[in-house]
Amino acid sequence: MKPNSTGRIVCIALGLLTLGSASLSAAEAPKQHSQRGTITSLDPSAKSLVVSDSKDKVEHRLFWDDQTKFLLHGKSALAADLKVGERVRLSHSDTGDLPSLLRVQIVPERVAGQP
Repeated sequence: MKPNSTGRIVCIALGLLTLGSASLSAAEAPKQHSQRGTITSLDPSAKSLVVSDSKDKVEHRLFWDDQTKFLLHGKSALAADLKVGERVRLSHSDTGDLPSLLRVQIVPERVAGQP
């Protein structure tokens, strides 16, 4: 084999290793989900809430952490602002064993006569 051929083989092998590790990283990335529903229970000490899905009325328990963003009327809010009965839009991912909340947007109540 010529010395130049060996260099090409090494470059090709390194390229394949890089592509393989990139595809593994992409496969391991948690998938994000969106959901709408109504809060049916809150447990601030466990940093969790239960939401009744507005589509199929199934309840889902989700957990927040220090990275979760809470929004009320488009402005930053706190977990303490959440109340049972409020409608919410959620973004969450399935990381580890528990569904982790990324964002919780409190949806204002509809007022009669307004769209």
